[in-house]
Amino acid sequence: MLARTLPDWAFRPLNSDVGRYLGVLFLFGSVIGGVLSLVYFQISLDSEMPKAALKSALWSVFFILTIIAGVIAWLFVLGRTAGGSRRRKPRRQTDLLMREIEAHKRTDAKLQKARRFAEAASKAKSRHVVGLSHELRTPLNAILGYSQLLERDSGLPPGGSRQSR
Repeated sequence: MLARTLPDWAFRPLNSDVGRYLGVLFLFGSVIGGVLSLVYFQISLDSEMPKAALKSALWSVFFILTIIAGVIAWLFVLGRTAGGSRRRKPRRQTDLLMREIEAHKRTDAKLQKARRFAEAASKAKSRHVVGLSHELRTPLNAILGYSQLLERDSGLPPGGSRQSR
């Protein structure tokens, strides 16, 4: 509510830890002062007690309670500040984990793409090796077959082509 009603230069100091402390302390002091004022007027109307002594006693009680309220207000502000950082820390860690998960997803997608590329390259290599093996074996089998036939042929002179020269 104060952010909407006050200008930014006036709201910024109030939004600090010290500003919150002073605001809570002012609230506690107002409540304590209001209750003690009601006590003063109630007692001063009904009794014959000296008003100066009553004022002095209530002022002492007010200051003592204000000191206690100051400590409680500071603990309240510290607790709220620590609670805020406790809430921010898991949120920050969650954001970091979500970024890491996204990075893992991107890395996994790249790895899957690389795996598909490697599998396609392996299949292409296998097809090439099969084709090359076929191209080499077919003429070599023919040469082997002819050489075996020539070895069995008894009509050929021994030593083969050397004698023909």
